[in-house]
Amino acid sequence: MDWRIIVTLVLVACIMIPLFIFLVTGIMGAPYVPSEAPDIRKAFTELYALSDKDLLIDFGSGDGTVPQIATEYGAKAIGIEINPILVWFSKHRLRKNKNLKIKHANMYRYHLPKDTTVIYMYMLPQGLESAYRHIKKEATRLDKTLYLISNAFDLKKVKPTEHAAPLYLYKITPEKQK
Repeated sequence: MDWRIIVTLVLVACIMIPLFIFLVTGIMGAPYVPSEAPDIRKAFTELYALSDKDLLIDFGSGDGTVPQIATEYGAKAIGIEINPILVWFSKHRLRKNKNLKIKHANMYRYHLPKDTTVIYMYMLPQGLESAYRHIKKEATRLDKTLYLISNAFDLKKVKPTEHAAPLYLYKITPEKQK
Protein backbone atom coordinates (compact mmCIF):
# COMPACT_ATOMS: atom_id res chain seq x y z
CA MET A 1 0.00 0.00 0.00
CA ASP A 2 1.23 3.46 -0.88
CA TRP A 3 2.49 5.49 2.14
CA ARG A 4 0.26 8.43 1.13
CA ILE A 5 -2.83 6.28 1.48
CA ILE A 6 -1.68 5.12 4.92
CA VAL A 7 -1.03 8.71 6.05
CA THR A 8 -4.41 9.80 4.71
CA LEU A 9 -6.18 6.96 6.53
CA VAL A 10 -4.40 7.81 9.78
CA LEU A 11 -5.35 11.49 9.44
CA VAL A 12 -8.96 10.64 8.69
CA ALA A 13 -9.06 8.34 11.75
CA CYS A 14 -7.52 11.08 13.92
CA ILE A 15 -10.34 13.40 12.90
CA MET A 16 -13.22 10.93 12.82
CA ILE A 17 -12.65 9.22 16.18
CA PRO A 18 -12.82 12.41 18.29
CA LEU A 19 -15.73 13.66 16.19
CA PHE A 20 -17.55 10.39 16.79
CA ILE A 21 -16.95 10.61 20.55
CA PHE A 22 -18.26 14.20 20.68
CA LEU A 23 -21.33 13.21 18.62
CA VAL A 24 -22.11 10.21 20.81
CA THR A 25 -21.79 12.17 24.05
CA GLY A 26 -23.87 14.98 22.52
CA ILE A 27 -26.63 12.55 21.54
CA MET A 28 -26.55 11.11 25.08
CA GLY A 29 -27.51 14.58 26.34
CA ALA A 30 -24.06 15.80 27.25
CA PRO A 31 -23.02 18.36 24.66
CA TYR A 32 -19.86 20.30 25.46
CA VAL A 33 -20.74 23.92 26.17
CA PRO A 34 -18.20 25.65 28.42
CA SER A 35 -19.22 27.88 31.32
CA GLU A 36 -17.97 31.44 31.15
CA ALA A 37 -15.43 32.40 33.84
CA PRO A 38 -17.38 35.52 34.94
CA ASP A 39 -20.49 33.38 35.50
CA ILE A 40 -18.50 30.82 37.47
CA ARG A 41 -16.99 33.51 39.69
CA LYS A 42 -20.45 35.04 40.16
CA ALA A 43 -21.77 31.64 41.25
CA PHE A 44 -18.99 31.29 43.84
CA THR A 45 -19.43 34.76 45.29
CA GLU A 46 -23.05 35.89 44.85
CA LEU A 47 -24.90 32.57 45.12
CA TYR A 48 -22.71 30.31 47.21
CA ALA A 49 -19.67 31.63 49.06
CA LEU A 50 -17.21 28.91 48.16
CA SER A 51 -14.37 28.43 50.66
CA ASP A 52 -11.72 26.01 51.87
CA LYS A 53 -14.47 24.14 53.76
CA ASP A 54 -16.08 23.00 50.50
CA LEU A 55 -15.77 20.09 48.13
CA LEU A 56 -17.29 21.04 44.80
CA ILE A 57 -18.37 18.39 42.31
CA ASP A 58 -18.74 19.56 38.71
CA PHE A 59 -21.03 17.22 36.79
CA GLY A 60 -20.05 17.55 33.13
CA SER A 61 -16.72 19.22 33.83
CA GLY A 62 -15.68 19.56 30.18
CA ASP A 63 -12.28 21.25 30.04
CA GLY A 64 -12.05 21.59 33.84
CA THR A 65 -12.54 25.34 34.11
CA VAL A 66 -15.16 25.17 36.88
CA PRO A 67 -13.08 22.93 39.19
CA GLN A 68 -10.02 25.04 38.44
CA ILE A 69 -11.77 28.27 39.46
CA ALA A 70 -13.25 26.54 42.54
CA THR A 71 -9.73 25.85 43.79
CA GLU A 72 -8.94 29.57 43.51
CA TYR A 73 -11.50 30.06 46.30
CA GLY A 74 -9.73 27.47 48.45
CA ALA A 75 -12.16 24.62 47.78
CA LYS A 76 -11.27 21.12 46.74
CA ALA A 77 -12.93 20.09 43.48
CA ILE A 78 -13.73 16.99 41.46
CA GLY A 79 -14.75 17.18 37.82
CA ILE A 80 -16.92 14.34 36.51
CA GLU A 81 -16.88 14.01 32.73
CA ILE A 82 -18.17 11.29 30.41
CA ASN A 83 -16.21 12.34 27.31
CA PRO A 84 -12.80 10.61 27.45
CA ILE A 85 -11.14 13.21 25.24
CA LEU A 86 -12.20 16.03 27.55
CA VAL A 87 -11.10 13.97 30.57
CA TRP A 88 -7.65 13.51 29.06
CA PHE A 89 -7.43 17.18 28.04
CA SER A 90 -8.47 18.57 31.43
CA LYS A 91 -6.30 16.09 33.38
CA HIS A 92 -3.32 17.12 31.27
CA ARG A 93 -4.09 20.85 31.50
CA LEU A 94 -4.69 20.83 35.26
CA ARG A 95 -2.19 18.17 36.33
CA LYS A 96 -0.27 20.54 38.64
CA ASN A 97 -3.33 21.58 40.65
CA LYS A 98 -3.26 19.36 43.74
CA ASN A 99 -6.71 20.46 44.96
CA LEU A 100 -8.64 19.01 42.06
CA LYS A 101 -9.26 15.70 40.37
CA ILE A 102 -10.89 14.89 37.06
CA LYS A 103 -12.69 11.57 36.77
CA HIS A 104 -14.08 9.74 33.78
CA ALA A 105 -17.53 8.68 34.95
CA ASN A 106 -21.23 8.79 34.26
CA MET A 107 -22.68 11.29 36.74
CA TYR A 108 -25.80 9.16 37.29
CA ARG A 109 -23.63 6.31 38.56
CA TYR A 110 -21.25 8.46 40.57
CA HIS A 111 -21.57 8.39 44.35
CA LEU A 112 -20.72 11.73 45.91
CA PRO A 113 -17.92 11.70 48.48
CA LYS A 114 -19.11 12.23 52.06
CA ASP A 115 -17.47 15.68 52.28
CA THR A 116 -19.30 17.03 49.20
CA THR A 117 -21.01 20.37 49.87
CA VAL A 118 -21.88 21.80 46.46
CA ILE A 119 -22.53 20.52 42.94
CA TYR A 120 -22.18 22.67 39.82
CA MET A 121 -23.89 21.84 36.53
CA TYR A 122 -24.42 23.40 33.13
CA MET A 123 -26.91 20.98 31.72
CA LEU A 124 -29.91 20.97 29.41
CA PRO A 125 -33.29 20.97 31.22
CA GLN A 126 -34.11 17.29 30.65
CA GLY A 127 -30.73 16.24 32.07
CA LEU A 128 -31.02 18.70 34.93
CA GLU A 129 -34.26 17.13 36.18
CA SER A 130 -32.68 13.65 36.22
CA ALA A 131 -29.52 14.97 37.86
CA TYR A 132 -31.59 16.65 40.58
CA ARG A 133 -33.24 13.33 41.43
CA HIS A 134 -29.82 11.67 41.58
CA ILE A 135 -28.43 14.42 43.85
CA LYS A 136 -31.53 14.19 46.08
CA LYS A 137 -30.87 10.44 46.51
CA GLU A 138 -27.22 11.18 47.27
CA ALA A 139 -28.20 13.82 49.87
CA THR A 140 -30.39 11.18 51.51
CA ARG A 141 -27.65 8.53 51.32
CA LEU A 142 -25.12 10.95 52.84
CA ASP A 143 -27.74 12.32 55.25
CA LYS A 144 -26.69 15.90 54.62
CA THR A 145 -27.82 19.04 52.86
CA LEU A 146 -26.20 19.69 49.49
CA TYR A 147 -26.28 22.77 47.29
CA LEU A 148 -26.75 22.68 43.53
CA ILE A 149 -25.67 25.52 41.26
CA SER A 150 -27.25 25.34 37.82
CA ASN A 151 -25.96 27.50 35.01
CA ALA A 152 -28.53 28.80 32.49
CA PHE A 153 -31.40 26.42 33.25
CA ASP A 154 -33.75 26.12 36.19
CA LEU A 155 -35.64 23.22 37.66
CA LYS A 156 -39.28 23.71 36.68
CA LYS A 157 -40.76 22.03 39.77
CA VAL A 158 -38.31 23.28 42.41
CA LYS A 159 -37.99 26.85 43.62
CA PRO A 160 -34.39 28.11 43.72
CA THR A 161 -32.96 29.33 47.01
CA GLU A 162 -31.19 32.14 45.13
CA HIS A 163 -31.10 33.37 41.56
CA ALA A 164 -28.57 35.66 39.86
CA ALA A 165 -28.99 35.40 36.10
CA PRO A 166 -28.00 33.10 34.49
CA LEU A 167 -27.42 31.07 37.68
CA TYR A 168 -29.72 29.22 40.07
CA LEU A 169 -28.92 27.88 43.54
CA TYR A 170 -30.91 25.02 45.06
CA LYS A 171 -30.72 23.71 48.61
CA ILE A 172 -31.22 19.95 48.51
CA THR A 173 -32.14 18.36 51.82
CA PRO A 174 -32.17 14.64 52.56
CA GLU A 175 -35.50 12.88 52.59
CA LYS A 176 -36.68 11.53 55.92
CA GLN A 177 -35.90 7.83 56.36
CA LYS A 178 -38.95 5.66 56.98
